[in-house]
Amino acid sequence: MALQPRLVVRQFLRQVSQANVYLTTATSSAERIQEVGATSNRPRASSRQKLERTARSTLPSYANQSGKYNRRDDTTRSSWIKIEGIPPLSSLDDILISVWGVVRAEMETGIIDLDAGKSKTSDDQPPRLLSGIEAEKSILSAHLILSQQGRPVGWRIQFVNRSVAHAFLQSTRRNPFFCAWKEVRVREVKLRANDFVPVEFDDCWIRVENCPTSMPVDHVRHVFRRYDMSRDGPAVKPWEKSAACSKMYLIHFADPSWARAAVRELQGIVVDGHSLQLIQYPKQIR
Repeated sequence: MALQPRLVVRQFLRQVSQANVYLTTATSSAERIQEVGATSNRPRASSRQKLERTARSTLPSYANQSGKYNRRDDTTRSSWIKIEGIPPLSSLDDILISVWGVVRAEMETGIIDLDAGKSKTSDDQPPRLLSGIEAEKSILSAHLILSQQGRPVGWRIQFVNRSVAHAFLQSTRRNPFFCAWKEVRVREVKLRANDFVPVEFDDCWIRVENCPTSMPVDHVRHVFRRYDMSRDGPAVKPWEKSAACSKMYLIHFADPSWARAAVRELQGIVVDGHSLQLIQYPKQIR
């Protein structure tokens, strides 16, 4: 039986449409395979981030993250920095060695001169760099920070200019900074001359913590009667910022050897149920 022309045309169109579907499916699959193969050659997101961080860490301190030189007004405005969280028994030499090491590394990389003024050159050209500054001469002054209990807790350090301070702060933001064995915190501070209170302590002084609240000055003198105290002014001073549950006294001895002997022999002595804690001040407080 012969097929009608209309039915033949309908079957032909159905076969053509099925062939187009197969061709479209094959093309999309090939494109998907090609796309997957292309993306497999790309580094992953985490790998790209690591590469970007590595590239940024190799930039000099005067360049921003885009690779161009940073001329934005977000630079350090003060030549003072504050270092917090130092070990209680650390010395000035411990902090100076760490600071000098960072400054020396930044000088080798290049420190931008923030006080050179605005240049007419484009942002793609480097600004003027500092020169002729030694790391050991980059610090003008260092002041010890005491807590309310009279304990050393940090340092305020003044650099020769704010350019060195800016480079130092940028380095400590990229890498941890240590004083002796402990990692410490660093930030910028703005200070005035009247922000400092002169302290007359040196290594002839000790502080006696955890004293009973009822312990008078004469009782303290009696406890330390075997040790030669200073005759220049009052040798025993109560600390004005003592805690409510205990008191603290400052004792001034004739020389550092008497202070060391008192700390060594009377450490932990019990007075009215309170175990006294004796700590000698470091000589860098002067």
